[in-house]
Amino acid sequence: MKSLPRKLLFPNLSFLIAFVFLSGCQQQKMDDNKLKEFAAKYTAAWCSQNASSVASFFAEDGSLKINNGDPSLGREAITKDVQGFMTAFPDMIVKMNSLNIKSDNVLYYWTLTGIRAHYSFS
Repeated sequence: MKSLPRKLLFPNLSFLIAFVFLSGCQQQKMDDNKLKEFAAKYTAAWCSQNASSVASFFAEDGSLKINNGDPSLGREAITKDVQGFMTAFPDMIVKMNSLNIKSDNVLYYWTLTGIRAHYSFS
């Protein structure tokens, strides 16, 4: 088993997440200010090292896919996978770069920086 150095740095990784806001079966629109506030709180949740805080932004039956992993289905699974990500990056900082609001979707651009606590290859 090979290990990467403890100080493996991931600067300026940019991710794109498309948000779709659903309430029951009806799509619900938010005004631009509420969307920006929602995105700022979501960003803060990722920086909090509190996985359940991140999961609270998803519907009970929501899903989250981190990188190339399988999707986490439901808040409990999301909490577990987010906690794994937070444990791997204990000094993780997420910065919202921009929010691109279109008529039917919102694109959230962010940068993650952090030092991976441990990484090994089997």
